[in-house]
Amino acid sequence: VCSATIDAEAFLKFLCPTDTDEDGGACARNTHSNTNTTTPIRSNQKGCIISVDGRQYPMDVYYMLKPPSDYLVACVDTALTLHESKSNASGDILCFLPTGEDIDSAIRLVEERLAQEAAAAAAATTSMMSRGAGGSNKKQKRSNSDNNVICLPLYGTLPQHLQSRIFEQPQKKNRYSPRRIIFATNIAETSVTVPNVRYVIDSGFVKMPYYDAENGLERLVVAPISQASAKQRAGRAGRISPGKCYRLYTYQTYQAVLEEATPPEILRTNLTSFVLTLKALGIDNLATFRLMSRPSSEALSHALETLYALGAIDESCELTRTGEKLCIFPTSDPRIGKMLLASLDDNLRCTEEMLYVAAALQVRNLFLRPKTAQQRMDYDGFMGEIVDRSGDHVTYAQMFLDRNDMLYQSAADRDSSCFINKLAIQRAKEIRNQLKRFLRANDYGTVSKFEGNGGDSSRSIAIRKCVTAGFFLNVARMSSDGKYYTIKGHQRIQPSSTSSIFSRFGEYSDYIVFGETYDSETEGCLEVRHVSAISGLWLKELAPHYWT
Repeated sequence: VCSATIDAEAFLKFLCPTDTDEDGGACARNTHSNTNTTTPIRSNQKGCIISVDGRQYPMDVYYMLKPPSDYLVACVDTALTLHESKSNASGDILCFLPTGEDIDSAIRLVEERLAQEAAAAAAATTSMMSRGAGGSNKKQKRSNSDNNVICLPLYGTLPQHLQSRIFEQPQKKNRYSPRRIIFATNIAETSVTVPNVRYVIDSGFVKMPYYDAENGLERLVVAPISQASAKQRAGRAGRISPGKCYRLYTYQTYQAVLEEATPPEILRTNLTSFVLTLKALGIDNLATFRLMSRPSSEALSHALETLYALGAIDESCELTRTGEKLCIFPTSDPRIGKMLLASLDDNLRCTEEMLYVAAALQVRNLFLRPKTAQQRMDYDGFMGEIVDRSGDHVTYAQMFLDRNDMLYQSAADRDSSCFINKLAIQRAKEIRNQLKRFLRANDYGTVSKFEGNGGDSSRSIAIRKCVTAGFFLNVARMSSDGKYYTIKGHQRIQPSSTSSIFSRFGEYSDYIVFGETYDSETEGCLEVRHVSAISGLWLKELAPHYWT
């Protein structure tokens, strides 16, 4: 097991327990930085901790004297101050921000600041030249420095060709290579090594998934990072030369507020897939199954409730035939597997459509986000060509089956309003092909398109019924105040205005079914993605054991 931020002692204790640990047994362990002398042994197995310091250059860490009122503005201010004060020094600046939206806003703010300063410097130079003073060398130097900056974004939903720009060497301007200011999420902590970074600015925040067992909804929450993540971020500097890390929080915050390590994923995510896997492996008693970190009883109970509602386990928590099918489906969520099983029903028979819907639910955004007012207008016109007013799911199926030619057109073939995320489309097709091969290999019958009477309207109903068969726990109803609340838990939700087709083009509906959930800027409200209109009567038809 190798990791830069692992809790090595916890893993060693779990994998190689001593006679005083839970599982008993003797384990002589020695921890050394010299690999030649690390020889702890337990029975016939070896267990040791090897620490290797990979940083080659010293690094200085700086803290704020008091917390900033706005971490985004503080990040931009620090980056520009660094750039101006280190104008003659080489090395790029890596800034950590929690979300892609923050990154886009930060880049806009930097570009606005640089444009304003360049305009002010040019005006001052013109004014002094008109008075015969010959210009200001200081202002001219600063203007040249400002123009010698490249801002680059880096986050997970960014198209691949834009992510790869961080590996490209910029062309020199005025004998100097432009300084790059890279704004990144935690993807740059471990997943990607950004070259030529000498300065790191750490906002101290990250966007992470957390599961709320009370209402059965997952949330993406902006939260403080851990001390381990802070060390990992700082380690991005100091690889090519002595580095510096500027933390936008106080030392007291680092010591007293930040946890030592990021909470394990098993403590903060939906356990439905995990419990289904344990059941398939023959683990009957979840309470006594040995885990490094034990999840809450509420989270385990909700996972069992979900599996029972899906028909994957019976009253005795034994795996059913449906559960046996779901546990081998190559999907990230049992609800998606149940959705595909429903599409094989003779009354619906829209498996080809549902394969594309299932694939779309397992990739990041299929569409690129508009950023400017003009792009938003172009986006509305573009989506008008393919959208189905019932919502996201039918639109996904129509896009792949009815407008397949559009997906292969390059930006040059269309105008600047092409908002197709080509990488996500390619990945979705790969997942669809994998799922189709799985159905054929396991004798699930012929994979066919919907051929019922009623045309597109009947096909739309069949698709949305299949989605409801898998996601009937994620249903909301419109209240008398005109807002949607989940039927279970009465949690207020709203379709995302940036990533849900339904929010902009959807038809009125008393009931909606949804997929992902995450925190909204509106207090007490969650935003949802993958939204479609449904009929309330379908709940009793498709899940009579749950909705009565």
